[in-house]
Amino acid sequence: MTESAPRLKPIGNTALARLNLGKALLQKGRHGQALVEFDAAGRENPELAEAHLGKGLILARRAEFTAALAAIDHALALD
Repeated sequence: MTESAPRLKPIGNTALARLNLGKALLQKGRHGQALVEFDAAGRENPELAEAHLGKGLILARRAEFTAALAAIDHALALD
């Protein structure tokens, strides 16, 4: 019988960790993965303007302008 690995619980501010991971992924050109992290950071901490801005920038690069504008407007309203 195999045991499953214990499930780890996040400690501390995972929203900031996801934001920083998103930034690193964006710098590496891994836009899809960065978008996932920015989106998760924004859901975990809706007041994290930088997460919404990062999401908006990636969406704009993908020519998803309506969604990009909404994310960037949200970021600006928070900042």
